[in-house]
Amino acid sequence: MKPIFDRRPANEFLRDVQQEARLVRQGLAGQQAGPPGFGPEPLVVQQPGGDLLNKIQHPAFDTFERLFRVLPEEGWFNPNVNPKRPIKFEFGSFTVPDSNFFLLMDYEFTPLRQSGIDPYDFVYAEDGRFSGFMGFDITVSGRRLSNLFYQLDPAPVTFQRSSFDNPSGVPGRRTVAFNSASANAFGSASGEGTSLLPVRTNVQGSRGVPFTLLAGPNSTVALSCVIFRRVTAPLAAIQATMSGYTIHSNTALSLLERVRPR
Repeated sequence: MKPIFDRRPANEFLRDVQQEARLVRQGLAGQQAGPPGFGPEPLVVQQPGGDLLNKIQHPAFDTFERLFRVLPEEGWFNPNVNPKRPIKFEFGSFTVPDSNFFLLMDYEFTPLRQSGIDPYDFVYAEDGRFSGFMGFDITVSGRRLSNLFYQLDPAPVTFQRSSFDNPSGVPGRRTVAFNSASANAFGSASGEGTSLLPVRTNVQGSRGVPFTLLAGPNSTVALSCVIFRRVTAPLAAIQATMSGYTIHSNTALSLLERVRPR
């Protein structure tokens, strides 16, 4: 009802009231609006259990982890092993069951050395140790799901900046192309190319960001190693691990649909 002291026409008064109510709903007016441009006040949410709720694993996610260890072979120490004659072998693999998805969220490849105390007391080699001798690979049904380039074997320094490289076949490019091809010869000979993973603890990609490789039903996730230079130090074994979750395909697809880019 219009106040008796308001001299505005009834339609103007109603319009002003509706406009003010709209501004309050948008957070642009009222006691909780704050300075202009702050937007509406955020909703107050209180979840039962607090942070504990975010750390509970739902039974729909089955914890998955595999650890493989291989003993050293005589061929690893053969002087004939070089980038043009590398050794390649597979640690192990996992075939995703039908109607399931495998969320690979972590992996690690680690050379193991003897502790010097007990015969079967293995210790982890230092991070980056043997980086000039070997590299690793992880594939899903024979495919790599990432865009990778690792120059594990150092190439000679060139005085031509790579950003100004000429297309292949143009004079002046031959030396750069030859040096690069020579340094990456181990990848060509082993069939892994320049996607061979280095010896390190972190996974591929940026550190501290979400990482997941998605393997669909009946696909095979394989872990392998390439030794492209003679190993000159004693090794006890090489270890490979992969871990994540297996989940029913309908649940996985539903979750992916909810986090899709919009």
